[in-house]
Amino acid sequence: MPPITSIEFFAGLNWIDGKPLVIEPYRREIFRRALDTYLDGTSIPAINLVVSGRGKKNNKSLDLILAGLYCLVCRESPQGSDVLIVANDKDQAEQDLDLAKKLIAANPDIAEELEILSDESAARTARVPCGCCRRTTSRASTAKQPASSATMKSTPTAIGA
Repeated sequence: MPPITSIEFFAGLNWIDGKPLVIEPYRREIFRRALDTYLDGTSIPAINLVVSGRGKKNNKSLDLILAGLYCLVCRESPQGSDVLIVANDKDQAEQDLDLAKKLIAANPDIAEELEILSDESAARTARVPCGCCRRTTSRASTAKQPASSATMKSTPTAIGA
C-alpha cells in the first residue's frame, strides 16, 4: 500500500489559487473506493477501472487529474509511472493538461517530482496498460498517440541510495 491514502494526499494539495483544495464528501468516497482499495495483504490495487458518470461541470476532469497525480506521486513503481489523460477531443485534452499544469505549479512539493510531456513528445510511444490504475509500460512504436491525450510522467528514485 502507498504510504498515504488518496484523501490524505489530496488534503495536502492547494487549488490553483493557492487556497487548500476542497473535495466534496461524495467525491472523497469515489476516490476512497477507487484508489485506496487493495487486494488482501498486497499493494496491488483492487480497482483498475472506474466509470463515474456525472452531469456537466461536476469536476470529472479535475477528479481524473487528481487520481492521476495520486498514482504518479504515491504509488511506487520501479520503472516510474505514466498517466494518460484521455479526453473526448483535442480541446478537452488541452484543457485537462492545462489544469494539470496549474495544479502542479500550485503545489511545489509535487512539481519537483513530475515531468509534463506533451502529446508530441510522447507521440512515438505506444502505451500498454499494466493493469494498475492507468500506470503503463512503454514500448517503442511508430504509431502516433491519439491527439486527444496528454501524458504526465514520474521518474523513479533510488531507494536507500
